[in-house]
Amino acid sequence: MTFAHPVLAVLAALSLPAAFFWPRISSKIRRHDAYAYSDLRFMVAALRSPRWPNAALDLAGALSFSLLIAACAGPHLWMVVPVPAAMVFCVDTSGSMNAGDIFPSRARAAANAIRAFVSAMPPGTRAGLVSFAGEGQAIVPLTTERAALIAGLARIPAPNGQTAIGDGLLAAAALLPDAAMRRVVLITDGANNHGADPRDAARTLEAWHIRLDAIVIGDAPFSQRLRSFALRTGGVFSRAGSAAELRAQTVRLAPAGFLGRKARDCTVACVIAAFSLGSAAWLAAAGAGRR
Repeated sequence: MTFAHPVLAVLAALSLPAAFFWPRISSKIRRHDAYAYSDLRFMVAALRSPRWPNAALDLAGALSFSLLIAACAGPHLWMVVPVPAAMVFCVDTSGSMNAGDIFPSRARAAANAIRAFVSAMPPGTRAGLVSFAGEGQAIVPLTTERAALIAGLARIPAPNGQTAIGDGLLAAAALLPDAAMRRVVLITDGANNHGADPRDAARTLEAWHIRLDAIVIGDAPFSQRLRSFALRTGGVFSRAGSAAELRAQTVRLAPAGFLGRKARDCTVACVIAAFSLGSAAWLAAAGAGRR
């Protein structure tokens, strides 16, 4: 929990013990004044009521007072909630993606995995599609239409050429907005051998607060670097050795990627709690004839 006015929050914390003990101290002072010159101590002890109801009422009043001060401090509770997301799939279309070690081919398996992800992603999510071989190429701009994304998969170029991972990441980042939760999901099977340095691209994503999730097909020699790139942006890294694993690794990113921390204003809740607790304590005290 955070506060817009931390000083008032500290005052609220300090007021709790003060508000609790003050009525008890003042009550003892009054009783001392009343019986200072009396010989009725035995009768007072015999008729004395249990202490815990008074303590409970004092605590309720103190909490009510502290909650009112806390409400003035502007309390905000951070919660994990679904948030609007914008993401771009960045798919490798270099010549090695034509290999058939993953049925029917690495490229087709990647397209099928993205199709499964699109079917599972929450409504309202904006997603786009970028491919890269010798350079990055935007296929589908950000859209909430699943049909447009599915249709875009058919426009991914056939595997051919070099592997420009850095260019692909930068092309994906260029499609993302300036705000909201932003992600790039990279699917590749090889090491960068052309274009921009992936380290610089990863630094750009980190500076722009864009999360990178990297999925490597097979045991690519570039895997350790991709792992470090993903972790430094707060993303995840995984390997896939089959079409089923690639699909599973891609789809499992859906629930993890659309949750974020959001501040909820608790001022009204604190005020309601304070008045409810204070009213209950006052009514209980009045009913018992204490006040």
